[in-house]
Amino acid sequence: MTVFAEVLITAFVLAFILYPLFRRATAGDVGGEERLGELRLKRDNANAMLGEIESDREAGVLSEKDYRELEARYRQQASGTAREIGKFTGTGTGDVNEEIERSIKQLRQGKKARFCAQCGARVLPGDRFCPRCGKSLAR
Repeated sequence: MTVFAEVLITAFVLAFILYPLFRRATAGDVGGEERLGELRLKRDNANAMLGEIESDREAGVLSEKDYRELEARYRQQASGTAREIGKFTGTGTGDVNEEIERSIKQLRQGKKARFCAQCGARVLPGDRFCPRCGKSLAR
C-alpha cells in the first residue's frame, strides 16, 4: 500500500512539473504576449518594406524585375506572419491579402509608419523615445 501511494505521489509531481512544457501557449500567457508582439512587428516590417520597394520602384531605384521579386518575397512574409497571428490568437486568418493591400494603400497615401532605427519597433508620430528600447528619436 505504501508503494502504491509513493508511485501515485511521484506521478502527480511529474505531471505538475512537466505540464508547462507540453501545453500550448496562448495569447494570455506572459511569453504569449511577447511572441504575439514579435509576430506583429514582423508583419508590420514586411508591410513597411512593401511600401519602401514601391517607392523605390517609382523613383527608378529598382528595376521592374527586382521589384516583382522583392514584392513576392515580402507579400509571402507578411501573409505568412498574419496567418501565424491568426492561429496564435484563435481569430482565424481573415483575408490576409486584403490586410496587406490596406497597409500598402496607407503607405502610398503618405501615412508612412515610423520605426525605431535601433530595434525596429513602430513609433507614433508624437513619440520622442522608442516605446520598446528607449532610444531617442530626435533627428
